[in-house]
Amino acid sequence: MGTLAQSRERQQAGDSPSVGLQWWRSMAHHKFRAPLLWPHASRDHLPMAAGQARQRSIAEDLENARRRMPMRLDLDSFYREFLPVGASVESIPLKPLGFAVKPLKVHSSPRRATARAVAALAAAAAASSCKLQAGEKVPRRLAQPAGVVENGAASDLLRAGLATPSRVGPLECFELTREGVEAIRKTIPQDAQATYFGKGECA
Repeated sequence: MGTLAQSRERQQAGDSPSVGLQWWRSMAHHKFRAPLLWPHASRDHLPMAAGQARQRSIAEDLENARRRMPMRLDLDSFYREFLPVGASVESIPLKPLGFAVKPLKVHSSPRRATARAVAALAAAAAASSCKLQAGEKVPRRLAQPAGVVENGAASDLLRAGLATPSRVGPLECFELTREGVEAIRKTIPQDAQATYFGKGECA
């Protein structure tokens, strides 16, 4: 009887074994459950974080495109000055700086001197104030407007015999051949020829 009374007194005082047991059960519940809850919470936030990162990436791409747009328009209009009247091309072979270029390489298959390739070479020469003469080294990278001759056009014009691959220090260049000079003189409009190269005969 005394033991039972003492037990009831401890329960009323809050010092009951059942209270302690409940406390340990509560601690064990949180201790072992928490590691299971946190990963789920993290995964719930992952889609949101990934979506935000994707949105930032898209925004950055759009901003970069917006900044390059004036350069792109300058290159397009500049290049078209060297196309024959009535000629059309599927794509402009002059690209903004930052375009991924490969080292100059002569195309493995035969290529002819198309208006697209000739105009690209002429534009590169004019952009760097080069002379139209055999042996002149025309930088692949345009000075003004800033740009670069794309891989395909560069490979084609080399294979067509308009130029040979060359270098000036670290800069890749097209070394004009006599055939290249003659092709430029015969292909580009007279206005562009007079504006950028004068009316002299090819050397």
